[in-house]
Amino acid sequence: MEGNKLYDLKLKGFDSIQEMFDRSFKRVNTFEDFRTELVEGKEKRAGTELIQENAKKQKVEDDKETTELKQCLEIICRILEIIAQLDD
Repeated sequence: MEGNKLYDLKLKGFDSIQEMFDRSFKRVNTFEDFRTELVEGKEKRAGTELIQENAKKQKVEDDKETTELKQCLEIICRILEIIAQLDD
């Protein structure tokens, strides 16, 4: 009720006090905490960080697979060279 004291309210009529109460009650009921917006922002940031981290892990795994495939190809090439030498 906008910081009115009891003495101030005694001087006012019921209708004006009811109006002040309704305004205050509406303000309380429509209040939205600003911290929820901050939390939502942090969640979005955390989500993008997780996506980036997953992408990095996937790249590392892909690099490992690539090196393993290269090693396998080198081994196959060596085996084919040895077989070619034996056929000669």
